Amino acid sequence: MSEYIEKDVNIVPFLKKLLSRWKFLLLCAFIGAVVGYAFSKTMPKEYSVVTKISPELSYRSSSITSLAALAGVSTNMLNNTDALLPTVYPDIVSSPSFLLSLFDTPVTSAKVDTTLYVYLTDYYRTPWWSAALSLPFKAVAGIKGLFNPNAEAEENEEVIDPFHLTKKQASAVKLLKKNIETLVDKRTYLITITVNMQDPVVAAQLSARVMENLKAFISNYRTDKAKEDLAYFQQLYDEAEADYYTAQSKYSRYLDSHQGFVLQSVKSEQQRLQNDMNLKFQLYNSLAQQLQSAKAKVQQETPVFAEIVKPTVPLKKSKPNTMTLVAGFFVLGILAGAAVVIFSKRREK
Repeated sequence: MSEYIEKDVNIVPFLKKLLSRWKFLLLCAFIGAVVGYAFSKTMPKEYSVVTKISPELSYRSSSITSLAALAGVSTNMLNNTDALLPTVYPDIVSSPSFLLSLFDTPVTSAKVDTTLYVYLTDYYRTPWWSAALSLPFKAVAGIKGLFNPNAEAEENEEVIDPFHLTKKQASAVKLLKKNIETLVDKRTYLITITVNMQDPVVAAQLSARVMENLKAFISNYRTDKAKEDLAYFQQLYDEAEADYYTAQSKYSRYLDSHQGFVLQSVKSEQQRLQNDMNLKFQLYNSLAQQLQSAKAKVQQETPVFAEIVKPTVPLKKSKPNTMTLVAGFFVLGILAGAAVVIFSKRREK
């Protein structure tokens, strides 16, 4: 049994067979390298822009977190008052609503001057094999369009309805989701955003817009309650100010029209108007202080983002990697040649 196993795993004869056809293997490897080089030249170039930002978090202190700190437990998650932690940012960026907000981004380069949506639908190139595989589906869609003219009109609709996207709009959203990658360092909460586009300038412009929209989204969330309070106190302040000025005007007019009167009824009405004016002034003054506090609260809640790495126009392409493809097809050529040699020898035998 052991002799059979030893004989079965003996690869020396196979190596000898391969070495005897080394010229053929070298030819296969050369052909594979040429195919890999040609393959890389047919693929659309892509450029990557990497940006890194660090968000400011709001914290609170409590007895529970104090005890946790004494016990040596990390209190970052316990202290944080945000519902949108940085670990959720990738889900925000990949959400359809966020991606749709990027459609109107102006993209201007040496080749295009339009919006991101038009660039994705009219200028973005797909690999030739992808276009070839999609031809049957396009043919079927064209045949259906002949029998359903309304479908074609719907596809050409310019209005973007997030609740009901057309196929063209859904494809643009899918393409954006594929080309925008967001990673979060769970230890430092450093946000890394990578944007891939076929135009280096467009990639940098889109990267800047993604970072801008993400910061705006988080800022709006953090300051939403404070802004609501500010609007409420502003309304109360405006009403109190109008009431105070009205009471002050009434009191002044009454004094002007009753100068020299010594009647007790006149003094009583004067005292009543003065008290009413004083009460409304106190309310007006109190609301003025609360309004200033609400404004300070909005400023306090507005997060600060440290831009560690800002977007810049890349000078070199990120894809395709010609050397990697050539090396990969080189190895595949050798393996294919070896399979041919081994199979042909076995058949002859």
